[in-house]
Amino acid sequence: MLRSRAVHRLRWLAAGSLLAVALVHCDDSDGSTPDYGPTGTPSVRVVYGFDKEGNPVSPPPDWCTVIGDSADDPRSRVPIALEVTEVTLRPPGLCGVQKQCGYAQLSVVCAPTPGEGGAGGESGAGGAGGEEGEQLPCPGVVNATSAAEVIEADFTKLADRYGPRTFRVDIIAESTGEVLLDKNGKKVSTPLFTLTTVADACPGQGGSGGSGS
Repeated sequence: MLRSRAVHRLRWLAAGSLLAVALVHCDDSDGSTPDYGPTGTPSVRVVYGFDKEGNPVSPPPDWCTVIGDSADDPRSRVPIALEVTEVTLRPPGLCGVQKQCGYAQLSVVCAPTPGEGGAGGESGAGGAGGEEGEQLPCPGVVNATSAAEVIEADFTKLADRYGPRTFRVDIIAESTGEVLLDKNGKKVSTPLFTLTTVADACPGQGGSGGSGS
């Protein structure tokens, strides 16, 4: 009786091993590893809100929010909504064989000064500058990561918590540990955007925060 059970268990283990080998070596006809998960053009954008038709709206240049006057104020962690397409968001180590899989990474990047990045003086320090979506050469300082379509900008990590800051969100591919690239070699990142933080009142908002006027 014990022998028959052992033989039965060994058969199941052998079958599982064969299945695992088959999955590992399940290649496309050209010998490459199949591209599991999303395969379309990946993208990410910041969603400030929605218009009357329900379409997502990008952040305005005068985006402002109140974070209070103490470092432990919960408003110092500002949630930023994202729209991510053709990417599976997962914590590190959980992507498996999916190629277009990873997590969102928020960075504080160098802000252009007037005349830099093609701004021609139209964008002051903290503005986006250059063409829409242009990425400045500054690598930036990582502020937060997220495996969801919401990421929190943590102003408690900044020495000076107030004023304009320029941010960028990148999708980090688990397979490489670098910014995910689409099939044309373009980084899957948001355009630069600016968020201004104040202690008690944004211009024209009477202390309620939100977008400035």
